Amino acid sequence: MDAIKKHFTEAQAVLTAFIADEKNLQAIEAAGQLMVSALANGKKIISCGNGGSMCDAMHFAEELSGRYRNDRKALAAVSISDPSHISCVGNDYGYDFIFSRYFSIFSPSVKPSFFLRISSWIRFMFSVVRFFCVSLVMPRTFS
Repeated sequence: MDAIKKHFTEAQAVLTAFIADEKNLQAIEAAGQLMVSALANGKKIISCGNGGSMCDAMHFAEELSGRYRNDRKALAAVSISDPSHISCVGNDYGYDFIFSRYFSIFSPSVKPSFFLRISSWIRFMFSVVRFFCVSLVMPRTFS
């Protein structure tokens, strides 16, 4: 029982410290505004991650395209999580190219205006940046 209580006490302390830092709340608000702007301009929100973070990215996209808390129209969100794409590109080109290869299916005029990463900064994100030759706004990492 003590180990379980310790786990939740530590989580509570992390959450309390997170909420106390105004920069964290400002970063979340800024990310939210970027997503609202992207959707208002007909763009899509694309999320991705590795391992368990891919599951977080999938959940995030599905909350936007699904119901979440209230009935509303679906929001244009997708996660890069197709296992056949991931294994195929990883095998044929290398795992550094999974995300950029996914974006290459869009026409050259279609560029993501907001790219949400769930997991820590990883080198194959750079292949996405190189592919589009644009700056991507990356929200602050909360760890």
